[in-house]
Amino acid sequence: QNFTPTSTGNYAVIVSQNGCSDTSICYTITTTSNSDFYKDESNSITIFPNPFSSQTTVEINGRWKMENGKCELRMVDLLGQEVYRSEIKTSKILINRGELREGIYFLQLKIVQGTVTKKLIVE
Repeated sequence: QNFTPTSTGNYAVIVSQNGCSDTSICYTITTTSNSDFYKDESNSITIFPNPFSSQTTVEINGRWKMENGKCELRMVDLLGQEVYRSEIKTSKILINRGELREGIYFLQLKIVQGTVTKKLIVE
């Protein structure tokens, strides 16, 4: 599932399975007035392969600007717990699976235009 907020606010995810539910921590999302950013957000990051088993590549579309030539990349699990954080200085980075368990994660990339979130699946 994907969700793109259209207004500033606090957002969380609720995961339900077999009659049980769990809610992630809340994330504050601040929207900007640049409507082109949200319209083209889906093309701002490419992840391949996705799903992946040993490693994947994250590529930032050249159209998006990095603050002072760098940006922050975070990965959180379904409960909102941070499992990876890195300051990125290039538009293409390789992420090794390492200790990540199988499951769904969310990549959060902070760039000049705002924060982009993408789903990442580890097999």
